[in-house]
Amino acid sequence: MHIKEKVLLPEQSQLDTSTLSLPDYLENIEKQAIREALEKTCQNKTAAAKLLGVSFRTLRYRLAKLGLSKGEDEIDK
Repeated sequence: MHIKEKVLLPEQSQLDTSTLSLPDYLENIEKQAIREALEKTCQNKTAAAKLLGVSFRTLRYRLAKLGLSKGEDEIDK
């Protein structure tokens, strides 16, 4: 199965770059991309990983590192 949809990165107006350091800015972009991919795939992590172009293990690691793996409620925020 090939997923043809792409995850859109946030527009500049959505994130205030004047108050964020580069690592914080990149973390926010990554969180938003992961949330959007999970939303588009009905929380299917395998499909979300494919959509993002990463392995399932990488997605699981990033979810944990970004604090998004504690439950489905956390991902929806």
